[in-house]
Amino acid sequence: MDENRITGAAKELGGKVQGKVGDAIGDRETKGKGKVTELKGSTENLVGQAKDAVRDVADQANDLASEAIKKGRERP
Repeated sequence: MDENRITGAAKELGGKVQGKVGDAIGDRETKGKGKVTELKGSTENLVGQAKDAVRDVADQANDLASEAIKKGRERP
């Protein structure tokens, strides 16, 4: 799992909490800052997911290439 997914999820959760606190105490600035942090965390999480997906595709391509080479060597 990519580090961006972990830190992004943590920021997203922290932003949600900050937003709820701001909402509860009637502080629009705190609520707004929480929303911004939540969105930044969400974006970072998505970047991490994309990195993981690219890594998975690269691993699959490597596996397929290795298998093709192996089969090619086995042919007379």
